[in-house]
Amino acid sequence: MIRTRLALLAGLLTSTAAIAGDQKTVIRFQTMVGNEKLACGQSYKGTGTTGSQISPRDFRFYVHNIRLVDGAGNTTPLKLEQAGKWQLDDVALLHFENATGGCSNGTPETNEQVTGTVPAGVYTGLRFTMGVPFNKNTPISPRCRRPST
Repeated sequence: MIRTRLALLAGLLTSTAAIAGDQKTVIRFQTMVGNEKLACGQSYKGTGTTGSQISPRDFRFYVHNIRLVDGAGNTTPLKLEQAGKWQLDDVALLHFENATGGCSNGTPETNEQVTGTVPAGVYTGLRFTMGVPFNKNTPISPRCRRPST
């Protein structure tokens, strides 16, 4: 089964450019299949509940609603840095392949991290939602939109 292994940087980074009382935070992501790092074009046997063989050619996804968790279980939203094409508003695109080798469907640029700020503190965990929020993922054509309720 493909899973995303998450790693928070040890001792969240502090930036003098951040608003007083806030700390700059970098969250790095790494893709794994079992104990191996995911590589495009490589085959992985026994994945998923059916034990299928997969050979990825691209791997990217969106995340939003990113929150850091403190030792007491309280969550604090990460205010995303507005980083061009990778982060906008509260949505970030994570992109793990680089269009080389078996990554024929990809693009050369990658992004394996999310950056932002949180109030100064000690955080021990991470929560987020995969995908684009519904209100930002609406089709362009008015005929395709879900009726208002």
